[in-house]
Amino acid sequence: MGAAEESTPPHHQFSKLDPLLDPPTWLSITVPPESLVGFEADFEHESATWPRDLATTTDYHAIQEFVTSAHALVRRWLPREVVSRLETLLYDANQPPALVIRGLPIDKDLPPTEPDGPQRKTGKIVSETWLVGICRIIGEPFTFDHLRRNRSGMGLLTREIFCTPDKVDMVAAEGSRKPLDFHVDFFQVIPEFFPTITVFISLRGDPDKLAKTVFCDFRILYRELDPSDIAILRTHKITWGGPMGDYTTFAIQGSEEHPEIVIWDETIAALDIPVIGSPEVVAAYKRMKVVANKVGLRSEGVWLDGGDVLIFNQKKAAHGRTPYTAKFDGNDRWMQRCYSNNGSFWQPSRLVEWPNRSLNHLVGSAFDQKIS
Repeated sequence: MGAAEESTPPHHQFSKLDPLLDPPTWLSITVPPESLVGFEADFEHESATWPRDLATTTDYHAIQEFVTSAHALVRRWLPREVVSRLETLLYDANQPPALVIRGLPIDKDLPPTEPDGPQRKTGKIVSETWLVGICRIIGEPFTFDHLRRNRSGMGLLTREIFCTPDKVDMVAAEGSRKPLDFHVDFFQVIPEFFPTITVFISLRGDPDKLAKTVFCDFRILYRELDPSDIAILRTHKITWGGPMGDYTTFAIQGSEEHPEIVIWDETIAALDIPVIGSPEVVAAYKRMKVVANKVGLRSEGVWLDGGDVLIFNQKKAAHGRTPYTAKFDGNDRWMQRCYSNNGSFWQPSRLVEWPNRSLNHLVGSAFDQKIS
């Protein structure tokens, strides 16, 4: 198999940073086509044993068998150095917040990107195999209950991401004309439920190459914040309200070298989630968001073509998306997403019954309020 080629985006001259000492926010790895010769035949042989209803089944044991099979396939065909990076992504402090793996083979029988069509994706499930297999190399793939009722995909474990006409002008994953501000998915859950790793696979990239995922690296953000704001955000809790219930925590935790920061776009999906706290902490949080936008928007965004995978660590960076124009002509952007972490919620605490990979994040949030 050929060796994967690594590259980094251009390094910008940030204030307070030495570009020679600080690693990049994301690393791009291209898998050479010659190393994937034979994957298609191997996939055909392996997938012949999968249940016919795998795309829609809620049978936890059938989904678990698929996860095991996808994991074996992906480990077999990714270059060894790529597997090594994925295996250490949760643990190695020197790993960048995000990885991009380019050039993976995906489904040849994709339907058009329709506003109400891709969630009924038919045919083979090549992209889902890469997505779930990569998640399993890193940790354990899972989803949240409410996502199963909202445009969920294969085995109700992956989620389809595409623009819809009803949300085109909203701040939402299904929107396009407005940017998605920097945020951390599902920070409002107990640590065991937190989706540390988010993985996207692109089925179709935005043809105009305007839709890019952008990152706010917490290392950079922390160094550019006013020390007095850091002190406030470390010692004064903030409460986020909204339809999912209140959630209270410190906006900044972790060490100075590896800070963990909570940041959220309170206008996502027009929920208008209020931020509640003392005047000084709310003001410090708003100032942090201004700095986060400056840090993130001057960095190099990631555009994904079909067969590209984006993996990022939510404890190291927040993410957003630049605006673009969906045309609803069948060629629009279409991605799939799955979450992964180290699977601690299945251990002796029995928060979730194995092999159920669907978590009730509302219970998690309520539980956290009781123990905080």
